[in-house]
Amino acid sequence: MQAYRTRLVVKNSRITIQLPEGFENSDVEVIVVQSSLNQPVRGQRKSFAKFRGSLQTGLSQQELDEELLKMRDEWERPLS
Repeated sequence: MQAYRTRLVVKNSRITIQLPEGFENSDVEVIVVQSSLNQPVRGQRKSFAKFRGSLQTGLSQQELDEELLKMRDEWERPLS
């Protein structure tokens, strides 16, 4: 069974659902649940402004770059 979940804004008591591929020519069940007002609705973007800034590590730019390279190298290790 495939499932598709999305959040839409109701306009004039109507919504239009654009389904992804895989739902053509099939029966579907639609359940409508009113969302909490605290959560962002599709089309609204979360603000990441609170995450801007710098981390005070005491490391130089070169040391930070070396640490990042080490972390990336860990991703490339063979899985056995």
